[in-house]
Amino acid sequence: MATKKGFSRTKFPNNDRINAIVKEQFTGPYLKKGITEKAKAKARARKQILPSPPEELFEELGLNPMQKLFVDEYLIDLNAAQAAMRAGYSPDNAGFQGHCLITNPKIKLAISIAKAKRARRVGITQDRVIQELAKIAFLNPIDMINPSNVTLKSKASRDDTAAISSLRVKRFLTKGGNGVEREVKMYDKIRALELLGKHMGIFNDKLSINAEMMVKIIDDIGDSDDSGTES
Repeated sequence: MATKKGFSRTKFPNNDRINAIVKEQFTGPYLKKGITEKAKAKARARKQILPSPPEELFEELGLNPMQKLFVDEYLIDLNAAQAAMRAGYSPDNAGFQGHCLITNPKIKLAISIAKAKRARRVGITQDRVIQELAKIAFLNPIDMINPSNVTLKSKASRDDTAAISSLRVKRFLTKGGNGVEREVKMYDKIRALELLGKHMGIFNDKLSINAEMMVKIIDDIGDSDDSGTES
């Protein structure tokens, strides 16, 4: 079995259909020579261009019962080692076994099929996820909350209230009568923006790190030149 850039090139004997789908899903756009990071980011932002593999292909993969159970368990928490143990593999080498399973092309394809099937079953689409993140990222709380008494404005819509993490109302006695304390917690706006930015390919951590390193190097060179200057 030969590998290239971390992707397995395993062939499944006498099954050209599965081979073609595995190549498309896991090797296609990423192994082409000359693809820049910017181009990859744009490809990710378009999501990813590839259709979900057909559900009927799952049974054609020929997974054994433990492998099928691993796929089911992996979808619970996306933890390969824990999924391997729950599927019946030895705890002694669960980390290694989980890695082997999760990098097996057949199992990777089975997981993709299972994820797509679950998403369709519960009505999750990429557009819906992005829309929900956008509600959190771009809401101004003042548009729906009265700052004077921390109550919702009458014009607050369902899209507005989708950004609310929790509401708490506490009633208590005071010398003047009854008091009310209200607390409205919002979901993390910065985190939502970060997730949207990553989806759109806006952020490039590698570029940022390299830029910071370059600034540090230039600063160090500048300090060195200053220290060697005679007055």
